[in-house]
Amino acid sequence: MRAEIACVLICLVTGAQAADTIELPSYFQESFEIVAARPLTILSGARLVTGAIDNSAPRAALPGIIVTGNPDPSPRPVLQPTAAAYASLSPTIRLTPPAVDDVPLPVRRPKGIDVPLLEADQKLPPMQIPETKVAMLGGQPGAGLAINALARMEPMAPIAKGACRVQRPYRLTSLGPGGRTALAPAATLDLDMVQALVRWEDGMQAAAKATLGEPIAVIHVAASYDCRTMNHRRRARMSEHGKANAIDVSEFVTASGKRISVRADSKGGGAKASFIKAVRATTCDVFQVVLGPGSDGMHEDHIHMDLGHWKSCR
Repeated sequence: MRAEIACVLICLVTGAQAADTIELPSYFQESFEIVAARPLTILSGARLVTGAIDNSAPRAALPGIIVTGNPDPSPRPVLQPTAAAYASLSPTIRLTPPAVDDVPLPVRRPKGIDVPLLEADQKLPPMQIPETKVAMLGGQPGAGLAINALARMEPMAPIAKGACRVQRPYRLTSLGPGGRTALAPAATLDLDMVQALVRWEDGMQAAAKATLGEPIAVIHVAASYDCRTMNHRRRARMSEHGKANAIDVSEFVTASGKRISVRADSKGGGAKASFIKAVRATTCDVFQVVLGPGSDGMHEDHIHMDLGHWKSCR
């Protein structure tokens, strides 16, 4: 009703001002004063209660679309990582919290991991790689086997003594598979001589079984490396012994303890003489120079064998 009255008044006033200034009746002025004294109530911070306006209601109690013009979103549930929270989810989504025993534990930090392996000025020693050599047995039994399995030996420091020079000498202590033939004392020889002795030992053992009926267990070495001239003569050529390229054998001992002496058993008959004769034949097949009893008067008590440049078997 008030809105209609106000609209009529505005139209009258506007029309009167457009045409001419007209003084309004007193009851119109009173109506204006009444409207100005009682303005319309806006629904901010109030709520409707059974058709009436309750101004005591808090603003927060009203819907957001009335207060701000924007609808309130649905409150988002706050889930705690508990079994009850997981159970409250939709039946189509089932998240099972992991068991305590299934959680992997961190790897324990090893002891001493922070300790430096080397000091700043310390260097690693050079790696020692064992040298593997192959015996050049040529067609003989055991050809192609590693010489470490057929000869027990140790590398020695290079020899440089005047004209006697050996680049890679070895200390040989036994021959054959499992070190079946011991050398007493140990011989100092170069690698070529060791390879040749491996072949020779195999033939020597075959001769022992054929003539003596048992293997040889020990070989007595009369000489190996020795920096000297041939036959110890002055102004003679350097001996192959001075190059670790020769060996002298004076006696053999069988597995049962029998001794075969080169001096005493080379002549005459019997199994021992047959053995020495067979050994000398085998030696000539392997080495370049072979000297023994009856050769030159200088080798009556031993068998000399070397890998020199000359071929001579006496």
